[in-house]
Amino acid sequence: MWFPGRLRSWRLLVPTASLAVLTSVVVPMSASAGPAPGLCGMNTSRGAVPAGFPIDACVDGSSIWLYNSSTLDLTVAATGSVGSPRTTVTNPTLTVDATRLHSGNAWLLLPGDKMQIPIGSGSAEVRLGLDKSAGYYFLAFSASTFVPVVNNAVVNSYTQFIAEVNADFVNYEDCKAGRNFLGQAACTAGFVGNITFAVGRVGATLAADGVKVGVASLIKALLAIATYLQWANDQVGQLAVLVHAPPIEQAARSQGGGGSGGSTPPPGNLPAPGSSATISIGWSTAHPGWISMTLQHFTVGTYTYSCDFGSGGDRSFSLTETTEPQTLDNGHTCFDTESGDTAWVTIGSVRSNTITVSSVAPPPPPPAAPSTYAETPGGVTHTWTDYSDAGGTEGASIPSFDTVQIACKVTGFKVADGNTWWYRIASSPWNDAYYASADAFYNNGQTSGPLKGTPFVDPRVPNC
Repeated sequence: MWFPGRLRSWRLLVPTASLAVLTSVVVPMSASAGPAPGLCGMNTSRGAVPAGFPIDACVDGSSIWLYNSSTLDLTVAATGSVGSPRTTVTNPTLTVDATRLHSGNAWLLLPGDKMQIPIGSGSAEVRLGLDKSAGYYFLAFSASTFVPVVNNAVVNSYTQFIAEVNADFVNYEDCKAGRNFLGQAACTAGFVGNITFAVGRVGATLAADGVKVGVASLIKALLAIATYLQWANDQVGQLAVLVHAPPIEQAARSQGGGGSGGSTPPPGNLPAPGSSATISIGWSTAHPGWISMTLQHFTVGTYTYSCDFGSGGDRSFSLTETTEPQTLDNGHTCFDTESGDTAWVTIGSVRSNTITVSSVAPPPPPPAAPSTYAETPGGVTHTWTDYSDAGGTEGASIPSFDTVQIACKVTGFKVADGNTWWYRIASSPWNDAYYASADAFYNNGQTSGPLKGTPFVDPRVPNC
């Protein structure tokens, strides 16, 4: 979660051209948020949604439901007896698609997203915070007005572009820190060059897909920084609302276990299964944490079934068999994520097989470190997964004068001065998956000073 004291780590500069959209992005948290019975069949037996919860929410005894009715890029912090979230996207814009692809956070809750969080037999708690990609989201929103068409190719290119621009802004801020006027002027020149290069490349990429981007206008917007402080101050206010908002708390079931079913058993006499009836269960692949179960030789009708657990907390529900045999794999059977716990199902006198919640296997030992070579760049250096065209997925930038370990060299995209050599970076976080142009490095043992006159590549580095 992100809190006011950590705001500076975003370090994003917001374009002046976005003044028209700023008020639509940064608005107070909705006054109508809080309990929202329309999201589910509200059941507050385990705890209610606080009236001061920042967004629409609902609890039904087996799940917590959230709907991001704000305009903020949120992350959900769920603790206790909870399962993996299931998110439904209701607002598939370029900004939303790009931010989700960039973030990779399963608990990301973008504006318009609806999330279901299964809860087991124990207590559970849900809080909200601004996601680490909040600055990325704002920048993506601001620049999206210059991209008139949205398709899969556009989303992929745009996601990479915003990540590159985001890194350029952060590097620019780092570069200026502690420098005098002349030093900051040099940082600005490098920043302008990086932004111009990034916009030019995404413009050319999208043009090849038949999408025309207002390159000059986009460059001008990205180089304008006047509204950054206004945006940052507004974010502090929004963070304060999230930090002080009460969480959703769900108490442990007094009788219920990890099981969670479709409904409680109805009153009245229910049919007994036949003498040859069987129940077979297994872990659902479509709904992690839930079981799938197959009934055989049951008479068509409604039955009470019990979710039973080695850890205790059994609970009963009802199901209706409409065919023979019938498999139930709908995410509304029994739920258990307690490592090593056992689970089984009973209907009357018929008991299923027993299954176990698997433990997380320990990670394999790390491979032996390869022989590497120390190289130092003379400026902020971008990294990419595809050295052939300086593209693919962008990795973290290498800061100026930071020495990294290089695994090998390979020829690829020709940079402006004709250098075609690229280095595969062994150091973390690149881990042999990203490449950088060798032209950005001294390649002769130097760790500072001008790059002019330095070799294109270090001949000691072996070919990949």
